[in-house]
Amino acid sequence: MTAAEHRDAAARLRDVLTSAARAVPASQESGAIDGVRDALTGLANRSLVLEALGGALARMARTGRGPAVMFCDLDGFKAVNDGFGHEAGDRLLIEVAHRFVECVRGTDIVARFGGDEFVVVLEDVHEVDDAVTVAERILARVAEPIVLDGGHAQVSASIGIALAHPFATTADDLLAEADAAMYRAKRTGKHRYQVFDDDLRTRLEERAELRHDLEGALARDELMTVFTPVVRSADGRLSMLEAALRWKHPERGMLGAAEFMPLARKQGLARRLDRHALVAAASAARGWNAVHDRSVPVTVWVTVGVQDLLAGELQSFVAQLVEDEALGPGSLGIEVQLANLNEHPKQAESALQSIAWHGVRVAVDDFGADLFSPMQLQRFHVDTVKLDRRLLRAAGSAPEALSALAAVVALARALGLAVVAKGVDSREQLELLQELGCELVQGDVVATAQPAGAVSSLLEAAPPWANADWPRVAPLGAPLTRSQLLERLMRLHAAA
Repeated sequence: MTAAEHRDAAARLRDVLTSAARAVPASQESGAIDGVRDALTGLANRSLVLEALGGALARMARTGRGPAVMFCDLDGFKAVNDGFGHEAGDRLLIEVAHRFVECVRGTDIVARFGGDEFVVVLEDVHEVDDAVTVAERILARVAEPIVLDGGHAQVSASIGIALAHPFATTADDLLAEADAAMYRAKRTGKHRYQVFDDDLRTRLEERAELRHDLEGALARDELMTVFTPVVRSADGRLSMLEAALRWKHPERGMLGAAEFMPLARKQGLARRLDRHALVAAASAARGWNAVHDRSVPVTVWVTVGVQDLLAGELQSFVAQLVEDEALGPGSLGIEVQLANLNEHPKQAESALQSIAWHGVRVAVDDFGADLFSPMQLQRFHVDTVKLDRRLLRAAGSAPEALSALAAVVALARALGLAVVAKGVDSREQLELLQELGCELVQGDVVATAQPAGAVSSLLEAAPPWANADWPRVAPLGAPLTRSQLLERLMRLHAAA
């Protein structure tokens, strides 16, 4: 798509917005349209959708016909952004926005909610088949290849559909239903649509109840912090710990972070939970490093949300925490997703520089999952990488996957980074990682998450797993040959 086509697409979308903006009261000044328009695509934004949906729901009581909402998320957009660059990614979003507009009526509204999320509001829908027809048209049109910078890019869409009904009394209710349906479409294969149904309604109600309970979990002291050991692959000795929250739910029992943190991040509760974990981790790190004399301090890692980091408030909180606990350098570490940092690289660089300046270590998770530049790691002050667990899982499937794992480990080591392999569940996997020179491991082959009280004994002496039976395979001095790859592949298969 050329720059001229880029401008033409934006102009066409602004024309469409003018008709869509009829949902805005006529008494408003024409200049106010800017407040309801997405700056990149010229589409409507969230505020216009909420206003239009509110009006449509009010009219439904008189006409008996209500709106349908489609929540759409692009599949594969991140790969385009990484491969072609952010400017090309923006041009793709403009082209995709134009394709959405082509697939609906002039009275319908197409909006961009940010990133690669789009919302379509269909007026006066008689039955679900009407919305499904539009969804199928969008799926086909969006999936057509797009020319970008002399190459071809292709994305698809996952679409959730929700129809107005007597129980969806607000625009937010209807959007939440369409959003829940969209996530199911993504989980079940992507490039498809999903209509919100009774099963999803039950799940949405359960999630709303969980959200309500979570809001009071801190006040009721229902959260506890556990610590997963990260050990040296060479001898099994404890090197660092990864802190995570557990929720002692009064009715559902003990819940792991994976069962409530995604909801917390979506509902804006993660900031408080992340800071709760940071305080617990800092206190534990101070106590352990004061009692156990080690030449290198044990680092306690905490995963934090990138939004809190980019907002600029986390840096001052961490700085104050380091001062209050009198933490030595390397006692505390924060872990973030590399892909999320790349969305706002300048802000991320500034924030992480401030945090690293206070002696806090920086790690990126899921290393090797996406395209990246080694310079990015330097810019973000990263000193530790945690391998994407899919690399190790796939290593037993084909020589190429095993070669990929070896290459990622070798690259990280060449950059002078500490390398942690997660999800190490078997002796064979451990021996392979030793050969590849991956110096740190965590997983069931070592130990599961431990309460704080159990960690001290692991620091006092060699932990129980670091015994004479611990494998001690010397790292290879050269890349694996083809025959060595096949030999290790057979060994992993035999252990599976």
